[in-house]
Amino acid sequence: MDLSRGADFTRSPNRTKGEDRKSIIILFPTGVPNAKEAMDKAIESVPGAVGLVDGVITQHSWYIPYIYGESWVEVEGTPLIDPALKKGY
Repeated sequence: MDLSRGADFTRSPNRTKGEDRKSIIILFPTGVPNAKEAMDKAIESVPGAVGLVDGVITQHSWYIPYIYGESWVEVEGTPLIDPALKKGY
């Protein structure tokens, strides 16, 4: 992110969400949910976004013993938009 042009950045009127979800099969997790991955997905979902402000990170999970479960991290925030990237320059 080029902060020298920070005064040009605008806040999106809408919030966005991203999540990183991993499964738990029997007793074995397929990985560990990552907050950075969830944040990257939230930023990438908005054209021209370069970051998030007023962010909230939450962790969720559920599990049925010895069968299946899921664990995930969810990131929600207001996208910070670079107008030059949004226009495709």
